[in-house]
Amino acid sequence: MRCSIQERKKNEQLKADKDEEESKLQFYKTLEKSKDLADNLPSLVDYLKKHTESTGVYIGRLQYPELKIDIDADDKAHLDYDAP
Repeated sequence: MRCSIQERKKNEQLKADKDEEESKLQFYKTLEKSKDLADNLPSLVDYLKKHTESTGVYIGRLQYPELKIDIDADDKAHLDYDAP
């Protein structure tokens, strides 16, 4: 009887591992098919939260401080890339 309980637990763990691998593969396939990765940010947050066992995951975008520029400056001159 004890053997069957251990065997059942082992089978449940194997099934859980297989389901997790399938979930990972499905996530990566979805990313590969996506034309706009921004559409997948909510699923990326869920994926990271689940696989890092975090209580929260946030994705941010770095915004550089803006500088005053001359009228004839190039299109990226208004961003201060050297700022901490």
